[in-house]
Amino acid sequence: MRGPFARGILALTSAITAITMVGHVHAPRPAGPPQLPVPPPYPALRQLAPPLALAPAKGVTPGWLHTTGTTIVDAYGRPVRLAAVNWYGAESSDFVPGGLAYRPYMDILRTIKGLGFNAIRLPFSDELVQRNPIVRQHLEANPQLRGKHALAILDAVLNGARQVGLMVILDNHRSDAGWTAQDNGLWYVPGSPRYTAQSWINDWVTVAARYRNNPAVVGFDLRNEPHTASGVEVLGLGYVQRGATWGPFQGIDNPASDWRTAATAAGDAIQAVSPHVLIIVEGTEIYPTPITAGQSYCPGHADPASGYCPDVYWWGGNLAGAKDYPVVLSVAHHLVYSPHEYGPEMHGQRWITPTFGEYDWQQEMYRHWGYLLQATGPNAAPVWVGEFGTPTRDDSGVFDLRGNSQGRWFSSLVHYLKRYPNVGWGYWAINGTSSGGTERSYGQRDVFGVLSSDWSHLSRPILLRALQGILPT
Repeated sequence: MRGPFARGILALTSAITAITMVGHVHAPRPAGPPQLPVPPPYPALRQLAPPLALAPAKGVTPGWLHTTGTTIVDAYGRPVRLAAVNWYGAESSDFVPGGLAYRPYMDILRTIKGLGFNAIRLPFSDELVQRNPIVRQHLEANPQLRGKHALAILDAVLNGARQVGLMVILDNHRSDAGWTAQDNGLWYVPGSPRYTAQSWINDWVTVAARYRNNPAVVGFDLRNEPHTASGVEVLGLGYVQRGATWGPFQGIDNPASDWRTAATAAGDAIQAVSPHVLIIVEGTEIYPTPITAGQSYCPGHADPASGYCPDVYWWGGNLAGAKDYPVVLSVAHHLVYSPHEYGPEMHGQRWITPTFGEYDWQQEMYRHWGYLLQATGPNAAPVWVGEFGTPTRDDSGVFDLRGNSQGRWFSSLVHYLKRYPNVGWGYWAINGTSSGGTERSYGQRDVFGVLSSDWSHLSRPILLRALQGILPT
């Protein structure tokens, strides 16, 4: 080849060669800048895999659900396993589910259904309900939603879920809009005139009335991750004074901190408006248990003066108190307990040891919530693991043979769920990118996400393969 055109092509080829050889010490450098623009034909670019397949635009949900013993069933008594994925964002200062700047919301819903999930857990804040702001940002792929109120956008998403055949669990994630659980571990903000214990119930009644005619909205997760505030772990520092508790301790019950009684009150208020929905109650972080010889699960936490160990588990994951102090709703057969379960990358719990095997992980699950699966009688209720997730930076987050590793925990949980097919679950999260929030940048890659940052591909296929092993058959 000769002439300016040939020289341009050769220069561009040299530049591409240099780029592809990054990391080689002796990579050749072009003698000078490429002569641009280069006329066609252009060098072929690497093509992405085709986007994930979309489920049909029309689908069917099972309708209202209820419980029998430890199983969720439909109106005909057929077992229903809620195999959900969390879709966050509406609880944040964005006030809309994530990804709406990247893809139409119906495409995201059809992608979720196409991957095999039958439900979504959708977080929201009390601020969204009370302010119902007009939303103009992060809706580039959904221009028809720009300028609408937040609740109207939520309406559209929930109606879309019903259309494609996805069930929805609405999750009251926090009071003011933001990221993660409320700092104080409670369902209200002490001293705030806006976010009181009663306004939290009122907001739930508003939501229940709004969606009581949408049978795709099958459950209400009353509050995300009640926990103990400011890292208080020792009973002597004020267990019944700081953060969420469950029932009385040493004969003292603090109504301001007792999550069990608050959940009962909210559940009864919701059922007065919408008696068909499942009332989903998470656990707490700490529950006091008597100190016994040889116990291994609260090193550094035991309070010999009280005779109790403040058994510490994941936020919202400790349902040990439900054995002696169960939630009892006015409308029976609609209660579901919901622990959250995470691995060591989330937090280095003191009870995790390097020698952990699958049995050890599963014993911790059993002690804190799995024991509920053996319950019988009028207080028996199903379990739905509403949140669990793992980083997708590499395959080790899904499977790892090291005892105290994230992958070891994850595979232990998946195997546990395989053993108990009546236990539902909700993976955190579908989101390929982050919504706005403190210590988070809008649009950054979410390393826990099922989807990639374009919201059209898988982040890591091994993760979906693991989840497909516990999807309903």
